Parts: sequence; C-alpha cells; structure tokens
Amino acid sequence: EERKKEDPSDLPFGQRCLSTHRLSLLVPLMMYECARVLREGSGRMVLLCGVYSGIVDSLMELNKASKEQQEQHQDEEERKKEDHHDVFQTPFDSVFPVNIGGLSAWIIIVRRGYGKVIAPKDAKKRTRQLFTMRERQHKHEQSALNKERLKKKK
Repeated sequence: EERKKEDPSDLPFGQRCLSTHRLSLLVPLMMYECARVLREGSGRMVLLCGVYSGIVDSLMELNKASKEQQEQHQDEEERKKEDHHDVFQTPFDSVFPVNIGGLSAWIIIVRRGYGKVIAPKDAKKRTRQLFTMRERQHKHEQSALNKERLKKKK
C-alpha cells in the first residue's frame, strides 16, 4: 500500500501547506497553548516565523485579554495597588531577522509572564474552521489519489 508522507503544516512559513488564512486561525490557538504550558515567570519560547507581525499580534492579544479579565475582577482600589502582569513579558527578549536557505525569517524570543491565560474568544470557532478546512483538503487528496490509482489500473 502506498503511503503519502503527510506534513500537517510547514510552520513557520506556510509556503507549502498552509495559507495565510489558515495561519491566522492557527497562530492564536498555538500561542494560547504555549502560554498555558509554559511556567509562569520563567518559561521561555523561541519562535521561528516567516512574518513576525501575526505572532506578535497574537501574543499581545493574550496580554490584552488577561488585562481585561483582571480589571473586571478588581475594584478601583485594588487596581491602583496591583500592577498588571502580562501573559508574555513585553518588550520581548529578542526579535531579529535571519536568512534560511534564501527565505527571510524572524526569530522571536519570548518569556512567560505571570498573567492569567485567557483562551481566545473565538477559539472554538477557529478550531472548527481549521478542522473543516483540513477535512476538505483530505477529501480532495483522497479523490486525487483514487483517480491516480484508477489510471494505473488501466
């Protein structure tokens, strides 16, 4: 039986398998999961990405959601006393360009802060969309593979 080597994504670049739209759905979910599993205060991650703006936007969105959540649950006096802790410390440790086989890329080094991790508001919707896209792609690939097998039999 023939088996196709499957590459579910070609992160970080999205050149072969993922479209810009798919990456825009996937990146916030990935950053949420990274924040969830990294140790508060000392966890670090090193990201290699084709375009850093989507990653940075997702990291900042997690910080914003955490800050809004904290503000909703504090009264005015508590807000004055306590500093807000970001999910990911800003400014980031490093953001610098690299060249990988002729492709321009970025390395981002980020440290986990003490902020509470809040799931993206539309996490379920994004997950459903990614799953639906993947299912369509899988059906298309199966159809093409079946056509190819039929041609070989003839």
